[in-house]
Amino acid sequence: MAVLFVYGCISMALFFTSRRNLFLFYSLYLFLLSIYIFDKNSYTFQIPANTFTKIFNWYIQVIYHVAYIWFSVSFVNYLTHYPGHRKVIKQYSYILLGLGSIMFVYTLITANVDLYIDYFTYIHVPLIILGIIYGIYKTLLVKEPMTSFYFPGLISYIIFSLSALYLTLYPDPSITFEPISYLYIGILIETSLFAIGIGYYTQQIYSKSLLVEKELNTAQNELREKLRLQLDQTELENTINKLKINSLQGQMNSHFIFNILNSIKTFIAENNQEAAINFLNKYAKLVREYLKGSDLETNDLEDEINTVKLYVELENMRLNNSLDFKLNISEELNLRSIKIPTHVLIPFIENSIWKGLFRQKEQKFLSLDIRKENNMVVIRIEDNGIYSAQESSRNNLNLVKSMQVAEKKIDTFNKSNEDKISYYHELKEDGGIQKLEVPIPSSFKIQI
Repeated sequence: MAVLFVYGCISMALFFTSRRNLFLFYSLYLFLLSIYIFDKNSYTFQIPANTFTKIFNWYIQVIYHVAYIWFSVSFVNYLTHYPGHRKVIKQYSYILLGLGSIMFVYTLITANVDLYIDYFTYIHVPLIILGIIYGIYKTLLVKEPMTSFYFPGLISYIIFSLSALYLTLYPDPSITFEPISYLYIGILIETSLFAIGIGYYTQQIYSKSLLVEKELNTAQNELREKLRLQLDQTELENTINKLKINSLQGQMNSHFIFNILNSIKTFIAENNQEAAINFLNKYAKLVREYLKGSDLETNDLEDEINTVKLYVELENMRLNNSLDFKLNISEELNLRSIKIPTHVLIPFIENSIWKGLFRQKEQKFLSLDIRKENNMVVIRIEDNGIYSAQESSRNNLNLVKSMQVAEKKIDTFNKSNEDKISYYHELKEDGGIQKLEVPIPSSFKIQI
């Protein structure tokens, strides 16, 4: 039990560090499993057995089985290959928890331990096995390296847990082992293999992050050195191209990348080394933010706002600091608990700047207002740009593509969540208004 608890604490710490649901579900599974083992061995801790503890011992297995399902889904990247199955898995989980909870309350009221055991054996276990068989079948159809750790652990757990269940229901006098010992063996093998798999997964994440960080730092150092030595333009462009490759890996708008690199070259041509380095540092931070969230479907609203602020700072430098940007956030909002599609706000800001504001010859105003209205977070982007419906420039076509990506992200989010994000644009000759309405969780919600 101590080993499971330690594994669970480590996994929970990794969740708070990385915000990846794999670690959260694994830690929940291990903590629930620890509670089950503690309850199963209550006599060791001199806790008297009664009707509640006996029924709870079976009920806690229902709960940790559901946590195990979501851990498995995250561990083998199931939803990456089958995103349309998210809703089905949620409904499957609700059914298991709902039936198990109803039976738990009913058998407590009637003090009928045997009834819950029968429900668990003849209804819950078959439902779990059917779900696992289907999940294994679908997972085998795709190439996923994490299955090398998952399937051996799963098979070991199934064999030993079913053996424990069988010997509990049908004792064999010739076997001296306690039935629960078989379950412990299965749990030990399974959790060890899963721990190795999670270690491999974590190592892959950090290796990628370190590699990108190293490439960015190398590119920055090379550029500083070449600025200092005033090397020729050809060598300088080779350094800048390394940053371009990293940016493309982060899925940034290619037109934006092109303009940023040209701005750096302009500062260099004007012999403004301080501005070039400052610009490059901000750009590198923005690239890191994109890379950090490139494999996440959703992100905290707070992180998204920080990315927007970096982006606006860069664009304002390109506009000779002619942009007056205001950010207003309602103090009552907990931005960490609000999830939106990753990098979905940038295209809306791009719309304001490069569809309307760049034509404004007077002072350019851009505001981002975030406040609570009823059960929604309203994100309002307003500007005093001058918009033209007839424009069909290459820049405008790039903005259209960016908005199409943003709309697709919102559509995918809405298909996977009961509460929907809505948005609209109102772009006129005298200014633009763009608004997104994001559902507020009733309490802190984990996006699964």
